[in-house]
Amino acid sequence: MIKKNGYYYSMPLEFEEEHAGVVIKKKYFRFFVFDENGHIYSNIIWENNKLIKEDILYKLGNSNVVYQLNNNVVEIISEFSERKELNIVTPDYFYDCDLIEYHFHPWE
Repeated sequence: MIKKNGYYYSMPLEFEEEHAGVVIKKKYFRFFVFDENGHIYSNIIWENNKLIKEDILYKLGNSNVVYQLNNNVVEIISEFSERKELNIVTPDYFYDCDLIEYHFHPWE
């Protein structure tokens, strides 16, 4: 079971790139939002940004990416038929194929 009255947020992830010999590191998070109609919206958010419910729900309503629940697995199917699985541990917690953990946060 997954929750649909908020979003799932990843643990902090690190982005690293090099420009002119200088290594730049930034933290970011990945998030997933599910709706009742089988659509999903996923993206990243930089450490100092916030999720704005109205913006995310608008994007979710226009998403061509769908999901299916099979026991404790969420199968995500992109508009190009690419597939990804999320493994549900509890309704508040799942992890992806890269073992990145996601925790549920209700909308404020």
